[in-house]
Amino acid sequence: KQSLDVIIAPSRFVRDRLVEGGFEAERVRVMPNAIPVAQYQPSPEPGDYLLFVGRLSYEKGLPALLAAAKQAPDVPVWLVGDGPLRAELEQQAAALANVRFLGSQPHDAVRQLLRGCRALVLPSTVPENCPLSVLEAFASGKPAIATCVGGVPELFEPEPTGLTVPPDDPAALATAMRQFWSDPDLCWHLGTQARIRAESRHDLADYVRQL
Repeated sequence: KQSLDVIIAPSRFVRDRLVEGGFEAERVRVMPNAIPVAQYQPSPEPGDYLLFVGRLSYEKGLPALLAAAKQAPDVPVWLVGDGPLRAELEQQAAALANVRFLGSQPHDAVRQLLRGCRALVLPSTVPENCPLSVLEAFASGKPAIATCVGGVPELFEPEPTGLTVPPDDPAALATAMRQFWSDPDLCWHLGTQARIRAESRHDLADYVRQL
């Protein structure tokens, strides 16, 4: 520990865990993750589906997402990614006409899907740090619905860039999904704020200069 001059934490959540673990607070600097924002063409116009992008595994809260989709059958939910739960999740969703599995997709296709969605959904049940999927959604001019785990709430302050819900709470998640689906003006406003947030706080060029 004493041989490190500076430790970079991508969130206040991680900084606090490091300090609790014995690292000196003055050596830990918070620098949120970053992406090349200019490579994302923003499209704040509300799209036709909610989008999940990530690993299909238990820690991502996907059983709760499917339960929420069942409670909000009028809201289309598309899932991008693969993982150990895919077969089980597809079986659970077989009777849900509003759920669609797209499997793994190349990065360019994911960018297009982000541009066409209404919002990103991140229903994780374990602490996330500073998830790149949310930053990519913000850069695309899209808000997010995410669970209050780890450093995720920091991405939604001080100005709102989406909605946060408790983890493993399908009812709360379904309520947020229906709110976005029934209020395109809210999605447009939050998506515009999300792009501004990506440009001001999460741009890779600024990150390099700060580093």
